[in-house]
Amino acid sequence: MSLPSIPQFINYNNGSRLSFQGWSCGYPPSTTTITVNSPITCTAQWVMQYQVIVEDVITGLGGLRNNTVGTYWVDEGGNLSINALDYRPNGSNPIIPLTYSHAVIRTSTGSSTVSTGLVSLTVSGPATIELVWVYNMVNVIGLGAGVALLGLGVVYRDRVRYFTTIIIRRTTTIIRGGGGESGTVVRGVAEDGTRVYAQPSEELPVKPLDEGTRVRQAETVVRQGEETTKQNNESTVVKPKEEEQNKEQEENKGQEDKA
Repeated sequence: MSLPSIPQFINYNNGSRLSFQGWSCGYPPSTTTITVNSPITCTAQWVMQYQVIVEDVITGLGGLRNNTVGTYWVDEGGNLSINALDYRPNGSNPIIPLTYSHAVIRTSTGSSTVSTGLVSLTVSGPATIELVWVYNMVNVIGLGAGVALLGLGVVYRDRVRYFTTIIIRRTTTIIRGGGGESGTVVRGVAEDGTRVYAQPSEELPVKPLDEGTRVRQAETVVRQGEETTKQNNESTVVKPKEEEQNKEQEENKGQEDKA
């Protein structure tokens, strides 16, 4: 014997439906054919079910947002229990985390508030469970203070660099201007005490030469009006006028000898 085709659900489109549970004669909902050896009565058995919707409600920082995170059909008179922490909003900001506040259960007869994370409901009609989440304002304030301090630190660092650069440049200018001629630097002193100066564009040596030492740099440039002669593999500065006087004295001495 074939049993009539029965739909699994009959929806009423208002958050309620009938759910086919099976036959009164003991056959499950999937049975379509039975064997009959004696008179038998089979009645379709139904149970009323109600829809329970779970929503995340996020408050603060720009308003209110509702996101549906779960939909359940519960038999009339049945119990539904959920843990709010299992429904933490996806994509919540890791820097500004959300904190669970409370739950609001809304039914056709009114609403109630649950302060714990475990929410339990005996279903007697369509219902909505709102899980309320708030931004942790302590983290928000701390983040703002951190950003402000970071900005002040960057400004302070830049100012320190600026003034340090100015001080270094001025100190360098003073050092370069102290060689007896504007913009020159003493590179060494010849045997006769004459100072030898570097070119204005030349950088300071790593270790400036002390006065009283001989000229050590092969590329040394002396002031205009002086020249460098080499004697015994050493550099000696001789003034041009002194050289002419010595030459003149030698010529006079030669003439006296001839006379």
